[in-house]
Amino acid sequence: MRKSIIYLFLLLFALQGVLPSARAISDPFEYRIIGYYPSWAVYNRKFQIADIKILDKLTHLNYAFAKIKGGKVTLADPWADVRMGVGDKPSCWDVNLPDQQCRNGNYFELLKLKEVYPELKIMISIGGASVEQTQEFAKLAQTEEGRKGFAASVVTFLRHWQFDGVDIDWEFPSSDEEKVHFTMLMKELRKQLDTQKADYLLTASIGPGISHALYIDGKAVSDFVDFFNMMAYDYNGAQFSSITGHIAPLYYDKRAPKADSHYIDRVVNEYLDGGIPKHKLVLGIPLYGRSYGGVGMDKNGEYQLFNSLETPKGTWDQYKDYTGIFDYTDIKERFLQKLKYNQYWSEGAKAAYAYHPGTKIFISYENAESIFYKAEYIKSNQLGGAVFWELSADREGDLVKEMVKHLDQSKE
Repeated sequence: MRKSIIYLFLLLFALQGVLPSARAISDPFEYRIIGYYPSWAVYNRKFQIADIKILDKLTHLNYAFAKIKGGKVTLADPWADVRMGVGDKPSCWDVNLPDQQCRNGNYFELLKLKEVYPELKIMISIGGASVEQTQEFAKLAQTEEGRKGFAASVVTFLRHWQFDGVDIDWEFPSSDEEKVHFTMLMKELRKQLDTQKADYLLTASIGPGISHALYIDGKAVSDFVDFFNMMAYDYNGAQFSSITGHIAPLYYDKRAPKADSHYIDRVVNEYLDGGIPKHKLVLGIPLYGRSYGGVGMDKNGEYQLFNSLETPKGTWDQYKDYTGIFDYTDIKERFLQKLKYNQYWSEGAKAAYAYHPGTKIFISYENAESIFYKAEYIKSNQLGGAVFWELSADREGDLVKEMVKHLDQSKE
């Protein structure tokens, strides 16, 4: 018996070098409230980090984005990130400093937040939706050398710019091979992050669809990441749908085409079945809406044909090809309050929408009621919290405050 115990002990000791190190949950459970702030908010949007009104409600602030160049992480927008003059500080170009010696711009503002909100975790999100960044991830993750080099550059980046962790936004692994490479990349990142600092955070942003869940090994990757940010939005839109629909339908609606797969609950369960622990899955909430033009009056515009050539000009659209994407603040103040669009509720999908028979415009968006149902969903399914894209679109923080209220956060 004693020999068996000794043998088992030696076997476990020998396996330590090959077994992944699981991320332990050391703190009492608390819902995560995460907000993304995009670097480009300082331009036409004129929305600075100092303008965020719900910082006291957030547990994490994700800065979007840093980018990958040649397999290494680097600044995506040096001017907004570190060179821009802040307050009385001149821009780095005025004093002719290289990027790495700058301490201005949004990064300076992020560091200042630590003085006021010491518990707030400030993360750098790497990647984004561009084809270039998707290809960079796919290429560097193919080889051990590429993964190690990238992970080392991430560690250097975090230390130099003083972030609390990294959010990997690879949109998206799309093959069995990339599924394996994604797991190996996250393992290497976890290894190098822990070598430098035990409490560096590592998160992964994952897609809204069943096809995205197919290429994430949730069980394996969960050993390395602190949590996953599920982009639970863009299920329908004028650029890729044949009829009007909801941007983020929570449940199955038998009246909706493709309803068997295009709703949040279905995809959440795919991720959970794939091995992601409930408390590590954070539900994404859009702070913007999607609109459609040329929509007839039948059923108040819901699930109807539309004219893609009549897609309305979105909040920040400047060119001929309009997206029809509106900030929540714009929807609330212009369409609902000023233009008096009729407001409706989809009981099946648990989704809000607005329609005006005069303009023939249909808008799908989040409101207080849909946030309530998503908060109840998070609680009943024991998910890890809510993540919002992105904060400049909800300038008063209305929807974030609604979510916090319903999740009974101590921050309320």
